[in-house]
Amino acid sequence: MRPTGDDMTAIELYCHRTEALWVTVWAEIKDGKLTVSGQDLGQPVKEWFGSDEFEYSCSFDELNTRKLFSALSENGSDPITEFIERFSGLDGFQKLKDFARAANIPYEYFSWHSFD
Repeated sequence: MRPTGDDMTAIELYCHRTEALWVTVWAEIKDGKLTVSGQDLGQPVKEWFGSDEFEYSCSFDELNTRKLFSALSENGSDPITEFIERFSGLDGFQKLKDFARAANIPYEYFSWHSFD
């Protein structure tokens, strides 16, 4: 996966599916802005949040998207490869938020869940 200009096709960073739980997290760069989004569905989500659907996202404006990828390439790594390696997996979304905070890179966090 490679960005095209300032855009990057959405990629899946994490996917977990069982009968009881579906979790998907994906990333996309559009108009130079990175958004990482997730959706959790199922009974465990209902037990935790009181609703069986939970959506969340972490969005970076253009400047802070550039700062994030610059920070990821400081050791000479390809920033996209580094992003995928660091922020994929079960705790990747939290690792992204932690990395951005530690590097003083602002982002906007959003979450939503439905109520029965």
